[in-house]
Amino acid sequence: MVNDYGGWHLGVSTFVMLLCLRLSAIAWDYVDGATDPSKLSSEQKKTALREIPPLLEYFTSAVSPTEALAGPLSSFADFRDYVYAQGIFKTIPSTIAPCLKRLGVAMGLCLTYVAIANYFPIIELSKPDFYQRNFFYKVYPHIDL
Repeated sequence: MVNDYGGWHLGVSTFVMLLCLRLSAIAWDYVDGATDPSKLSSEQKKTALREIPPLLEYFTSAVSPTEALAGPLSSFADFRDYVYAQGIFKTIPSTIAPCLKRLGVAMGLCLTYVAIANYFPIIELSKPDFYQRNFFYKVYPHIDL
């Protein structure tokens, strides 16, 4: 076993674990589909698979890029509804307006930083007396208290 604590090395065990979780979830949904519906909870009834899914859908859900790295684990029924735009995924709202709003906020923060960066130079941190000063001088270095 190789450990790379704090590094960027990523082992295959994470992907295999998530694949095992997804395939187990499909198996449990299939078992729920073969069980008497009166014995199932409402969530189990919603996600139950009555028949074995086609291989292409099965493997697509197993290695779905939306779940390949870190999840979240979703049921096969939710995956199928998403792919075919059914159920709760029938009307997916547009993401253009929220993206533009966040882009505007980010640009505003960048411009604010550029505007005030000259008043608080980072070179102040390297001066030897900086760490000897009080808190207010550290926050506002041009105000001498």
